[in-house]
Amino acid sequence: MKAAGKTIVLTTHYMDEAQILCDRLAIMDRGKIIAIGTPQDLLDQHCRGATIILPGSVSDEALADLSCKWFRIEDRLEIQTDSINECIQILIGQGVDLTGMTVRSQTLEDLFLKLTGKEIRS
Repeated sequence: MKAAGKTIVLTTHYMDEAQILCDRLAIMDRGKIIAIGTPQDLLDQHCRGATIILPGSVSDEALADLSCKWFRIEDRLEIQTDSINECIQILIGQGVDLTGMTVRSQTLEDLFLKLTGKEIRS
């Protein structure tokens, strides 16, 4: 269909699906488009860094000196940062136990969370 010049409009809450299938995305929140572009362009523009994932037991006070966004999701803490080393140094300085920490590239799900401040609601 793409080769025939056809456009397909897909609505989904599954960001992995959108990443694979879509040439262009529109991120909506409360009925308004808040970002539009290719998946990679949106990630490059809004989510250049990485996500640090820690157990949710880290206190809010220990996160006060972070200059990046962080979210509590279920039983974990997700920190979105453009500077992994700086963020980890601050956490160590605050005495945060980094046991169980994982670091991953940011995804379209992170993009949605960063732009809206809330998890995707199915």
